[in-house]
Amino acid sequence: MQTRLADVADVRTGYPFRGKVMNDPDGSLAVVQMKDISDIGHLDAGESLQIREEPAHGRHLLLQGDVLLQSRGARFPAGIVDTPIHGIAALGLHVLRPGDRLLPAYLAWVMNHPATREALRGIARGSYIPFLSKGDLAQLQIPVPSIRIQHQIIQVARLEREAAQLSAQLQKLRNEHAATITWLAATRT
Repeated sequence: MQTRLADVADVRTGYPFRGKVMNDPDGSLAVVQMKDISDIGHLDAGESLQIREEPAHGRHLLLQGDVLLQSRGARFPAGIVDTPIHGIAALGLHVLRPGDRLLPAYLAWVMNHPATREALRGIARGSYIPFLSKGDLAQLQIPVPSIRIQHQIIQVARLEREAAQLSAQLQKLRNEHAATITWLAATRT
């Protein structure tokens, strides 16, 4: 069943800073930026800028389970806040907070799926640097199966990632083995 994103998740924009965000070593609030989400949808907020917290930041605080979607560019990767973080998302990210009909990991999987990314490219505005408006994103139709099916999809996706990592490790070991054997053969004569 296809459902509007706004019907199953809260869709927010990142915090609109009034100028350049500068790192404050004494700051206690992390600022997650577009660069913190890889093209494959991995969120790494470990190196985020730190700023001093202000009262206006309170309603923008991220929660574990939020899905952050890059709103500018051509790829639109999404990453999940899977560990607690005291931080906010900067402008250039949309914060998707799933409701009770969506698992956060499933929402991140849907947003990173090639079919969804193609749909996002179709609704993006602008020609030089495409961007997703909050309103257009909220209208996006996404599949919302039962929670049981969502759990199964998440498990299959996790296994696929692990299989890909193991295949890459195996290929690296094969290459190293072949390089060692051929080097030994070349240097023994």
